[in-house]
Amino acid sequence: MYRNQYIVINKNQSNFHNIKPVQFLNGLYIYSSFPLSTSSAQDFSTEVYLIGYILNPQKPADSNDDIVTALAKNCKTQELFLKDIQVLSGRYILFYKNETSFIVVGDACSLRQCYFKLSEGDTILTSSPKMFLDFYDYDLQINPLKRDLINLPQYKKNESLWYGDKCIDDRLCKLLPNHYLDLNKKELKRLDLYTNILDDKDIIDYASSILKGTFAALVNRYNLVQALTAGWDSRILLAASKELKDNIRFYVFNMSDNSPDVWVPNKLSKQLDLRFEIIKPSQLRNDFLSSYNEEHIFPRILPKTANIQYHYDNNTSPNLINVNGNCAEIARCFYGYTKKKSVWKCYSHFQNTHKKMNLSKWS
Repeated sequence: MYRNQYIVINKNQSNFHNIKPVQFLNGLYIYSSFPLSTSSAQDFSTEVYLIGYILNPQKPADSNDDIVTALAKNCKTQELFLKDIQVLSGRYILFYKNETSFIVVGDACSLRQCYFKLSEGDTILTSSPKMFLDFYDYDLQINPLKRDLINLPQYKKNESLWYGDKCIDDRLCKLLPNHYLDLNKKELKRLDLYTNILDDKDIIDYASSILKGTFAALVNRYNLVQALTAGWDSRILLAASKELKDNIRFYVFNMSDNSPDVWVPNKLSKQLDLRFEIIKPSQLRNDFLSSYNEEHIFPRILPKTANIQYHYDNNTSPNLINVNGNCAEIARCFYGYTKKKSVWKCYSHFQNTHKKMNLSKWS
């Protein structure tokens, strides 16, 4: 249970689900569940602690330890640290501490989730609200407005879409993309923008190099499976990964034989000589649903939940990454819509290239 999840607290407590707490920065303790990895580095008074995995597209051979060590050595100020991590990919939470700063920040799309409670006596960070409830043996605390929202037919029709930084439990908030937590002041703050790339072509070239470098870093460490559909986002990922296609197993879930999302990638795979599989997911099973419900407070049970069941059954290796383009909408929706040419709106900040990639460890 709680595979690949974590909870961080500022008080030493007993083991939780056979997970022993590990002390790290400023007296914080982490309970991390297999196979979630951690790395740490210290250079004089600068300390960096990593939860998850991190990639450097500019140095694809670098390991988690290499990247964390470089950050501790080269980033003696908070500003330098926040500037340097904007080029990094992965699925991670980073803690940074020096003489004056103590902050936590996530990856570009907050794929490694961080829910938090910061009060006078408590510092609590977790990837799972359900883990939080079970850790403290709490009942769910939810206000009437939230409960009314989740009971609306429109809420279910929109696949339980949840906006903003509030959590289903009233005691927690969520760390959103482009924000960080100041743990000294117990405040949520907006990330500054560190870039001087203004030319349209330079933006696209740089974004492209980040995507390609991320794939190079991924295949250096992991086995990859990559979704391929008829959509724009998966086609961009295919273009970025084509030089490494022999290291990737491509797939699509077949919900309809006549769907372009099936016949288009099937045709592409033959033209490009890809290792490609059309997968027909099995019907949802009771044993899977039971496990799924244990991990979530109000789990979404949709027809495509069968896709998650497939990965649960077949792709649980800690050395496997599933790549898809589900996060691209964040870049497009955040900057709005226009019919005018606006490369800047989609690529003004090269972090948005990471939002093209949902780098999921199915473990």
